[in-house]
This record gives sequence, C-alpha cells and structure tokens, in this order.
Amino acid sequence: MVRLDYINGQMVDDAALPAGSAGVLYGLSVFTRIRACAGQDGSVRVFALDAHLDRTASAAKARFDLSDQMRQHVFLWKEWILRAVRDYLAQGGDAASCYLHLGFGPFGGAKGMLKAEVGGLCTHIFVESQSPLYGRGLYATRDMEWPRPWDVSSPYKLAANYGALFELKRRGRERIEGKRVSVPLDCAIETVLTDAFTGNVAEFGCANAGAIIGNTVHLAPLSRRFVGITEQVVLLLAERHLRLRVAYDLTISTLAQGGFAMGTAGGVVPLLWFEGEAVPRNQIVSELGVLYQLIREGSLPGSIVWTTVVPL
Repeated sequence: MVRLDYINGQMVDDAALPAGSAGVLYGLSVFTRIRACAGQDGSVRVFALDAHLDRTASAAKARFDLSDQMRQHVFLWKEWILRAVRDYLAQGGDAASCYLHLGFGPFGGAKGMLKAEVGGLCTHIFVESQSPLYGRGLYATRDMEWPRPWDVSSPYKLAANYGALFELKRRGRERIEGKRVSVPLDCAIETVLTDAFTGNVAEFGCANAGAIIGNTVHLAPLSRRFVGITEQVVLLLAERHLRLRVAYDLTISTLAQGGFAMGTAGGVVPLLWFEGEAVPRNQIVSELGVLYQLIREGSLPGSIVWTTVVPL
C-alpha cells in the first residue's frame, strides 16, 4: 500500500506523531479528510477540495492565534494537497482509493521532522490507499447517550472529538455480538446516536444519517449536530436529480425503513441491519449512491463546481 507523509509541505519518511505532542495528547488539532478518484475521462479529481479547505481554514483561524507564517500555510494547503496526490499516483497509488488527511495543530515534539514553526503549529498531510470505510453496508445499533462527543455548537472538525468515537464503536460492536449476529466481512458496524430530548436520530458516530421513504428524504434536525460536506452534496442530488422532498425529521422508525449513512470516508452507504432487524433494500438509496459516485468522477452535469482536476 502506498502512503506518503508531508510536514509543512515537505515529504518525510516517517511522520509518526510524537505521543507527547499537544495535538495528539489533547486532540487540539483541526483536520479534514478528502477523497480523490479517477474520472471516466481519464482525469484524477479531488472531490469538494475547496469546501473542505475553506472549512478547515475557518476552524484554524477560530482555534489558533495564527501568525503570518501560519496563514501562509493555509494559503498553500491546496497546492500541497494536489502535489501529494501527484506524488501518490507517480508511486503507483490507486486513484480509485486515494484518501487524504490534512491536520493542522501543535504537533511539535521529539521527532525532528515534526519540528514546529512559529506559534508551535504545523501542517501534517498524508495520502494513502483506503477503500470506502463502510464497504457494502452498515449493521447498526442504537446508543441513547447524547450529545455526541463533538462540540455541537461548532461547524468544525476537531481531533479531540474523534477519540471518543472509538468507544462508541466498541460498545456498538459488543451489542451486536451480544445478539449473536454475524456481520459480513464486506460490511461495517456503526452506532446510531439519538437526541435524548426529542428522540430524533442525530447521526451515526462517523457519518451523517438519512432515510428515504416514498418521495421524501428524511434528514436529522439541523440543531445540535454537525452537517458534513457530503450531506450538502447528497441534499443537492436528492432535490435536483431524484426530485425528492426534504424533511428534517429523521426518527428511529424511518431509519429502520430506508436508512443510509453519508460521509467522505464511505460515500452513500445503505443501512442493512438495525437493532435486530434487516432493513429493506431501498432502490432510491442505491440510485443516490450512484449519483454521488458520478459527481465525484466529474461525470454528472454541474460536477465542475465540486471537483478539482489534479494537474499531472
């Protein structure tokens, strides 16, 4: 598997983050994850690059007191990302599974290659091959604890919040194993989080949640949750291409009838099993997944707004 690491725009041989650095120990960094893929025209396209970088830049400005030097980093992120993809492809990386991580924070520590610059901040980018996170579909269980380990008032992705998600996944796995359910190797386990005040579905642990019933796509209420870039694209596809109505009223019962997860890591993935019952196959969810793949490849009208062609 090809994996390349970059610190402050320079490729390094070993970017293992020092365990004692504040970015790791306290999860102070901001980050985003981005996918690239091969287009049907032979190009390689990075999906929603500008939207991801704009959100991360806003997070960095809100989180840190940036020096002029660090602002220059933010300005160079796009150039660094595109260079990383070119290097990855040149070393035989698979365009179909190209997955990027950009982190910005106090990563300075014992490792020389992570030497922090002014203000103790640096940019860490890595690119690697990674198949879609959820495979063919999800087996999910419900977790009544809310709020999610996330700053629900913030539109930013912060590293600290993701550490607690491993515990959610562990609990979900234990619940499913307790029901003696055999999860296929090409599927994944997730946890559905609900709002304790309303009973509505909030989101999956690492993805936004939705369901399609009839001609309506049901999404979680907008308050007290994180709205991802993938969800924004899915909403566009649902309204413009599938002519679906949108309702922000996602509940456990609607999720169990035609649920799906959506996120950068996994795309649009159907919910196959939920709380002891198989979820009926939903043809419109499948069509939505196909449309999402086409817009990532640049094959759908209007894709140019959402994709950045990698200059080779």
